[in-house]
Amino acid sequence: MSAQAYVFDARPADDPEVSRTVAVASDRTLDDLHAALHAAFEWHGDFAYAFALADGREYAGGPGEEADVPLGRLDLEPDEDIHHTVEGPEEWRFVLRLVDVRPADETLHRVLERNGEISLEPEVELGGGD
Repeated sequence: MSAQAYVFDARPADDPEVSRTVAVASDRTLDDLHAALHAAFEWHGDFAYAFALADGREYAGGPGEEADVPLGRLDLEPDEDIHHTVEGPEEWRFVLRLVDVRPADETLHRVLERNGEISLEPEVELGGGD
């Protein structure tokens, strides 16, 4: 079976007015989903991260360690939420909702839509400062 595109609506847990829609191939991993979110929200740096699924499963990754579970093996259902935490200079929390599963007829992973802007202080955004 060929790869499908998993389309996620991603929002910061503390700012639901900001969102990004990303598509990631089902044969790609949670680490690839993290990379898609990294690009979509334009944060800088390589930080530890975790995914928590609705059924209680948790997966973690970070510098030198990948969450290498393929998305297609997670048995995700549309409208299912996944919580994503990034441990940067401050903790960033996101809620991802699987909004569509469709044929992967485009280059993936990619950002499909951006709504709103996240405000990060430059020192935090770049991982520097005090």
